[in-house]
Amino acid sequence: MRKILLYFNVVFGLLLVSPAAVAQYCTTNLYTNGCGVGDNINTFTLGSYTNANTGCSTNSFGDYTSDTITLAQGSVNQVTVDHTNVGGFSYSQGDGLWIDFNDDGDWDDAGEFVWASSAIAVINTDNVVIPLTATLGTHRMRVRCSYNALMTSTQSCSTTITFGEAEDYTVNITLPPPCPSPIFLASSNVTATSAQIDWQSNGTAFNVEYGPTGFTLGSGTSTTSNGDSIVISSLSPNTTYDVYVQNNCVAAGNGTSAWSSVYTFTTACVAVTTYPYTENFDNAPWVPAISNWPYTGDTLDGCWSKGSVNLNNQFQWVVMSGTTGGFNTGPSTDKSGAGNYVVAKGSNFGGSDTVQLYTNSFDLTSLNTPLVTFYYHMYQGFNVNGDIVLQGTTDGVTWTTLTTLSGAVQTASSDPWLEEIVDATPVKSANTQFRFVAAKLNGSMDMAIDEMSVAEAPPCLKPTGVSISGITSSGANFNFISGGHSFPVEWGLSGFTQGTGATDTITMSGDFVGGMPSNTLMDVYLQNDCTDSAKGLSSWAGPFTFRTLCSAQNQGYFNDFDALTVPDLDPCWSHVTGGTGFTPGTGQTYAPFTFSQLQANSSPNVTRLYIGSVEYSALITPEIFGLDGDSTQIRFQLGHDAGTTATMDLLVGTTPNSNDTTGFVIIDTLTPAHAMWTEYTMLLDNVPAGHKYVAFVHTNSNNLFTNFYFDDFYVEPIPNCLPPTGMTAS
Repeated sequence: MRKILLYFNVVFGLLLVSPAAVAQYCTTNLYTNGCGVGDNINTFTLGSYTNANTGCSTNSFGDYTSDTITLAQGSVNQVTVDHTNVGGFSYSQGDGLWIDFNDDGDWDDAGEFVWASSAIAVINTDNVVIPLTATLGTHRMRVRCSYNALMTSTQSCSTTITFGEAEDYTVNITLPPPCPSPIFLASSNVTATSAQIDWQSNGTAFNVEYGPTGFTLGSGTSTTSNGDSIVISSLSPNTTYDVYVQNNCVAAGNGTSAWSSVYTFTTACVAVTTYPYTENFDNAPWVPAISNWPYTGDTLDGCWSKGSVNLNNQFQWVVMSGTTGGFNTGPSTDKSGAGNYVVAKGSNFGGSDTVQLYTNSFDLTSLNTPLVTFYYHMYQGFNVNGDIVLQGTTDGVTWTTLTTLSGAVQTASSDPWLEEIVDATPVKSANTQFRFVAAKLNGSMDMAIDEMSVAEAPPCLKPTGVSISGITSSGANFNFISGGHSFPVEWGLSGFTQGTGATDTITMSGDFVGGMPSNTLMDVYLQNDCTDSAKGLSSWAGPFTFRTLCSAQNQGYFNDFDALTVPDLDPCWSHVTGGTGFTPGTGQTYAPFTFSQLQANSSPNVTRLYIGSVEYSALITPEIFGLDGDSTQIRFQLGHDAGTTATMDLLVGTTPNSNDTTGFVIIDTLTPAHAMWTEYTMLLDNVPAGHKYVAFVHTNSNNLFTNFYFDDFYVEPIPNCLPPTGMTAS
């Protein structure tokens, strides 16, 4: 009798347990790698339920079946799957959701795959519709993600997905309420001041409440509608609003429904009509992105927009501040030194691509000659090229190129931003839009813009496209674009206050401005003088900063590199690198660590010549006066720390140029010992005419990623009586 009672109790107990609880669901080996490196579901929201900041579950599976989410038949419920990991990596995912409506232990039956994200993103938001025929009661639900791939109906239990996470919940399907909420809210005919809001419902009377995004229900603007749409007016341009709709079933004795899910829309922008227009990207709503890949989280002004990006945001326009985080590319800060800029950020190392950044619209009809001005920064240390193209359109279809900037214009992240002034007359209209197109030709190059403005051209245009060439120890040639013929110049030590500098006047592009001290960082300003045509003076262009060359060094020159700031190379010396390679060569002042195998011959500093992975890395001395007179010798300490078995041959010769090795003539090849200093004396008694510099060349015939070190460098006259050399004992 006891056995019969025990059997009855077990069977009766099983009948009290839901089928979903009894069924055996797949919960192991759902991923080959899982969510350990940032591919998790961090926050899941469905309807009014939220499971926040859950991180990565053990074995990439989170069992939340103790949480019950109530959903009504025929209801529309907002779902959000957020993969943002604050302070860590966040990767774009595809998401899917299944409900086991027949409780058979799987999600393979028709209609059980209820939602898939339409995009691969860090945050996916959409609506989940519960069928009117859904079985009442509790059922098992699964949500899971897959890195860089959209989910399909057959993947609820897939074991071949590499990265991602799965979470299971319990849902309780209930009868629809007697007064159901409106569903499928949408907007149409959105203008700068109005919008039509549409929805679906069987009702005939509705309450509507709206306000700025984030407002609390009860504090917004209320109105009513007797149909399934309403036009909301008196809105502000370029403003984001939230709207809720409620079904009013009072006439049928069923009260009112719950408010619908929030629907968010943004009113249109109006064309700019007030000038000058300026945008420096520093103030709200502009928000910079996180400073590491994939550089998400930035916010643009609602009247600006980004074009398409390639997969995983590997090339995109991004709002940033400070450095771009790229290796040997991008600016170190914005134009002002303390704000934001927008950069075409490249994160992959191959392939060409283009991305677009669209401005708001402009009514240029009030301007006689509209000018677009912006600053740009294009630096890449690996001989990688790219373009920034400014285009304009009057119809949104045909785009006219106004200017193209090409190549690595700056040579360092800290180099100043350059100004570009463009005549926008070819696209002048009542509805003109501009776009910046970044073209990445190969590799990764960060190309940035800042401080854009649109304004009426002044009567006297300042010089544009200024570049500096022919730098000497006393000045330089200034090249520019201008239709003028008289150009005042003011110059002084870098950072000087205008009005206190030296002045000059040049008459054409390419003229030389001189009288400057040698080996000095200088600022130069240029101006166009249009007074002879009664148009006055232009505004100043500049400052344009450069360093004058060093004066030629005489015999008796000595450098132990100890007065220099690490890692700055002596400004009278130069470094050049040649060929391709992932890691460039460098020449710099270096202070050996206490544990370094080779300490300074005279403390504390040496000069280091590093090959990286390029074809050659060369260190060039200052100009040596009378070097081709065959009466000079150099004496210096040389060493390396590449190991006793390394091939380390240093080519020594002369060259006519300070900034390249063209014309380099080898005098000797030196092979110093490992981890010890060797003093070399070299007679320069057969120097080609016109050669002014000594060059030391570290080539890739040596071990890559290695260093030569120099200390105690002398320039001396060749003695009348030479000491004996090559002495041996026998």
